[in-house]
Amino acid sequence: MVYRNASDIGLGYLSVTTNRSEVVDFIPYSIEEENTFASSLPPILSPVSEYTYPFEKRKLLAAFSGKILTFVLEMWGYVSYGQLAHFRCDFIVLLRRMLLSSVSVPLRGKGIRTIKKLSEAVSDGKYKCFSSIVALCL
Repeated sequence: MVYRNASDIGLGYLSVTTNRSEVVDFIPYSIEEENTFASSLPPILSPVSEYTYPFEKRKLLAAFSGKILTFVLEMWGYVSYGQLAHFRCDFIVLLRRMLLSSVSVPLRGKGIRTIKKLSEAVSDGKYKCFSSIVALCL
């Protein structure tokens, strides 16, 4: 489930019991299997970045540039104050509609959700990886 991004924490343990040994042939290297994946909460984003967080920055910049370019090309030669005010109001309403839910709650950065990202973060030194103590207790 952690690998499919369905959960943040995955805990698993497989041990030899009498019922399982009747059904499954346990070979020496599969006697126990432990998987643990947990990470700390990502930091809270700054209020400035909350407006662009739900979007990819390149797509947002391209859409905004395209909107301005089409506005300039349509109104080339005759731009009135009313048209500029209408454009500004449309843009503000668009931002409020799309970002109201994300601005009302403090947003956190994107956390680590896959094993691949976890291994990259551990190899970069951003996170530390520890083993479970359950194996030592058995």
